[in-house]
Amino acid sequence: MKKLILLCIIAMIAFEPSLHAQSHTRDFGKTMVYTGGGIAIVSAGVFGIGMMLNTNRTTDDATKGVNVIPGFGLAGIAAGGAIALLGTPFWIAGESYQNGFCIQHEEGFELRMDLSGSIAPPVGADIVAGYNLNESWFFGGGAGIRFANGTSIPIYADVRYSFSESRISPYIGMSIGGAYAPKNGELIPYYNLNLGSRIRHQSNDGGDWWIAAMMEMTHLLPYNFGIKVGYSF
Repeated sequence: MKKLILLCIIAMIAFEPSLHAQSHTRDFGKTMVYTGGGIAIVSAGVFGIGMMLNTNRTTDDATKGVNVIPGFGLAGIAAGGAIALLGTPFWIAGESYQNGFCIQHEEGFELRMDLSGSIAPPVGADIVAGYNLNESWFFGGGAGIRFANGTSIPIYADVRYSFSESRISPYIGMSIGGAYAPKNGELIPYYNLNLGSRIRHQSNDGGDWWIAAMMEMTHLLPYNFGIKVGYSF
């Protein structure tokens, strides 16, 4: 009996790393599928906008180059689809293991830092502060800066919704406000729509990661499409 108990203990110790490996494999796959799907959906919007702009295109210099937008959209759809397809086997392979993740009580204040990059410039950084009403809804406000040939400073209200309470959840976020151009003092409407994955931490000491495809409007580019990565705590 003692030998049997000892063998069981050894088996549990040996099996534990593989369980964790399966959990990480599943989480990695889900992240790829959600993020790839988000990129494909946003890119489909890019393609549709590009086709509408091309329909109204004239020979005026202000509209030259618009015909490249549908190409960016198709490339994004293909890239997003490929990322999602690559992630699917990892998700399926790790799904058999239930890692026992228990969602934390997430009501309260939250601070998030975002970095963003685009198909074309600009690149940017943001700081967002707000309140988690529950595990799904977040409301707050933020400010950032965008760099390219000039500078744009967006200030906005921010809302996000996470679709599930699992460790990795798809989410959608929207920011609406104004963008200020220091060069000429111009203030224009600002918006940002992002769709991607929220990766929750498994302990109270850690924060959440946010990875998403985004579409925004600034002074530097009327239709700016890219990737946003954030960390909240």
